Amino acid sequence: MSAWRRAVSGLVLLTAAVLAAGEAAAETAVRRVVVGLFNSADEVTLRRSRLHRLAEMPLNHLGLVLVPHDVKHGLPSDEVMRDARGIVTWFSYVAFKDSQAYLAWLDAQMEQGKKLVVLDHMGVDPGQLEGVVGRKLFDRVLARLGLRWEREWVQLTYTARLHASDPTMVGFERPFPPIFAPYHRVSLIPGKARSHLSVRRVGRGETDQLIVTSLAGGYASEDYAGALPVDQWSWYINPFEFFRVAFHTDDVPKLDTTTLAGRRIYYSHVDGDAWHNISSAEGYRGKQKTSAEVHYEQVQLKYPDLPVTLGPVTADLELAWYGDDSARKLAKKMFELPHVEVGSHTHSHPFAWGFFRNPDPRREAPFLKLYPPRPGHTQGDSVWRPEGAAEQQGPPPTGEEMSKQYQRPRSYAVKPFDINLEIGGSLKVLSELLPPGKRVAIMQWSGDTSPFERVLELTAQAGVRNINGGDPRMDGVYRSYAQLSPLGIRVGRFWQVYSSGGNENIYTDNWRARFYGYRNLVETLGNAETPIRVKPINVYYHFYIVEREDSLNSLRYVLDFVRTQEIAPITTSRYAAIVDGFYAARIVAIGEERWRIENRDGLQTVRFDRASLKSVDFARSEGVIGQRHHQGSLYVALDPAVEKPVVALRADERPDREPDAEVAYLISARWPVEALKHEGEGWRFRAQGFGTGEFAWKAPAPGRYTVEATDGTEKRQFTAIADAAGRLEFTVPLDGVHGVEVVVRRVVDTQ
Repeated sequence: MSAWRRAVSGLVLLTAAVLAAGEAAAETAVRRVVVGLFNSADEVTLRRSRLHRLAEMPLNHLGLVLVPHDVKHGLPSDEVMRDARGIVTWFSYVAFKDSQAYLAWLDAQMEQGKKLVVLDHMGVDPGQLEGVVGRKLFDRVLARLGLRWEREWVQLTYTARLHASDPTMVGFERPFPPIFAPYHRVSLIPGKARSHLSVRRVGRGETDQLIVTSLAGGYASEDYAGALPVDQWSWYINPFEFFRVAFHTDDVPKLDTTTLAGRRIYYSHVDGDAWHNISSAEGYRGKQKTSAEVHYEQVQLKYPDLPVTLGPVTADLELAWYGDDSARKLAKKMFELPHVEVGSHTHSHPFAWGFFRNPDPRREAPFLKLYPPRPGHTQGDSVWRPEGAAEQQGPPPTGEEMSKQYQRPRSYAVKPFDINLEIGGSLKVLSELLPPGKRVAIMQWSGDTSPFERVLELTAQAGVRNINGGDPRMDGVYRSYAQLSPLGIRVGRFWQVYSSGGNENIYTDNWRARFYGYRNLVETLGNAETPIRVKPINVYYHFYIVEREDSLNSLRYVLDFVRTQEIAPITTSRYAAIVDGFYAARIVAIGEERWRIENRDGLQTVRFDRASLKSVDFARSEGVIGQRHHQGSLYVALDPAVEKPVVALRADERPDREPDAEVAYLISARWPVEALKHEGEGWRFRAQGFGTGEFAWKAPAPGRYTVEATDGTEKRQFTAIADAAGRLEFTVPLDGVHGVEVVVRRVVDTQ
């Protein structure tokens, strides 16, 4: 090599090293955690809190993880706050014995750059602060938000008139009433905050602020975020916009749990309640067919294109409990179906998980007479036998432990409650019935769906996912986004994943009336898609839905509707893995509009909002399969085969068409894609899914392409045409359940 070539080569290497060092030095972790402060002294539990039930879903949609903290136990530790983006509070009253210590803590957090969002009460009463120091602290915290406390409580507001309102922020689901709610007076510090709602009182010159955002966070005065009890809540403010502005989330790539391979996710799971119930559906009356048999014949066999996860209550299959040979044979037939995934709905089906947090058989003794008899046995032979039960009765359960809707703490009590039997034991029962190659994949919570930390720990140790709870619904009865639950809930060190759709119980008054009501799920699915996609499609129900003709028809109606939608059908455990990835993932900014995604588990989609004029820069990206614009957002599909993909964006001036790119990329697919490899003007990939193998790609050039596909036993080859814009659509004529390998090559026209 000549001296000149060596010098040039060295210069290139040096430049590359400098650029790499520059990017490495510029690496910054994107802060996605918001610490939520609530007070269980007012709201009893996190599950009942407004922070969880109202605020967490829109925060999740914005890509933020809410880590709750009960101030009843003190302030969050430095470890909890270290990587937090900010703090959100939702108090009803004074929440701190030492208000000054809380204010000093807030002041220090905001000094470090943490955003603060205050909903409703401040948590302290400035009128009760002792001494000049406390009042100065309060004023300083508020001043950081761009506000000044005017030390006046306006109780009578009949003279208050709307001064100014921001239509993008307020009047979201309901207008403000003619008479405003009482409020504490706050005013803006000029140039420090932006008003979204303000009022003036007749005869007074000052303006009172009710909804405000600033560079440091946001403030919504008491009773001005929304109205009515939580169960009937409607938002005054637009929570998506309010939290977006207050937490400055435009620079946060949104890890998305609604979309896969450019399509809306579909998954379905069935809780095994009523396996042995006799169905009276049309054609089954008088035939003594069980709900499990009818479900097998009318749903599992007739909708093979829609995967479903079945979660039996394993006591219904265990011979020593309530099972029999016919139930076990039927379970084996179900589990052999390729589109059926197997989950567990526990062993004895706890209704009230809190009742068993500290299990004591004596406390269950008074309920034993209420349990059903086993087939062929007396009631007394069907429960464990306490000695001296009358003398051993423990205290009655509290309301927090056991809702009044439950007659007994669980479905079956052949043996005293055993947490290991509920988790590991139920998995063992199911494993004995599985065909080769299948495993139990998920735990589907029963009853009140409120498992405690030890239950989640055992589930994680068993290597299975978990789901249930949340009961989201948004239709003509419940019209607010407030009724769409978040992705899950923090339980100690673990996350409980919520279902994305409500089951038939919430549409039928707990299975007491309107048995056709499950068809209204379709309305919820529509509202969760338009105008913004906030939930995937989840069809979730129990075996007893097939006991009646009207309820069975409602299920058919929902499944037939799903078939009309553009979906990516997946198993329930895969959805749970996506949510687990949302909570666990780490996003690292590594340059201008460039991010690396780490530790993402099953999550494969990153969304960029307000991105109609953005597209993927494939030259600077790694492990990106495709992209698609929808509702003004850019959905980017990641490759599951790449551990740490990198997403880079660039400007795009044509929002009316799929962006151009130097390489082929996926627009959408029914079968999710992985292991994409570009080979000249062609490419190859793996795909696995359910139903027809529909694919839409953006090819780098129009013209003819050959498509070769094999599932390991069969091989098919055909030709597809990319139109003038490069859009290439084709359907692979193979069964994709066990996966296919696909190779696409451009046909060069030599004429």
